[in-house]
Amino acid sequence: MSDMQELEFAKLDINDNGMEYLRWVTDIEIALTAHGITATIQGLNPDHLAKLSTAKKAQALSLMRRHMDTSLPWEYMSIKDPRELRVALEAHFGNIQDTILPDLKKKWNDLRFLDFKTVAEYNSIRRFFA
Repeated sequence: MSDMQELEFAKLDINDNGMEYLRWVTDIEIALTAHGITATIQGLNPDHLAKLSTAKKAQALSLMRRHMDTSLPWEYMSIKDPRELRVALEAHFGNIQDTILPDLKKKWNDLRFLDFKTVAEYNSIRRFFA
């Protein structure tokens, strides 16, 4: 993995707590489709997966790792199959409820608070819905 190669899209950042994971997965799927190697990450039947060449799997794995945060490849270095890497990353980042929902709830409460002119008005209405 050379940093000299130009990235096709933004890396998967470990510091964003999975907020950009869905964007990254979509970008990976588009890039693999463009290279004609989408089958390497899809859950196809075992016979079809066995027919995929190791060169195609290596190309997909290289593309995926090149677009990951620099600390993530070390964590997933033992994974040699692009499908297994995708499943492992999905297990790590894929639960939207744990990553996005708390932040969205906070933003929703802040937004609702802005609808009122005073804190007292907000508190008086809030008692009815608590």
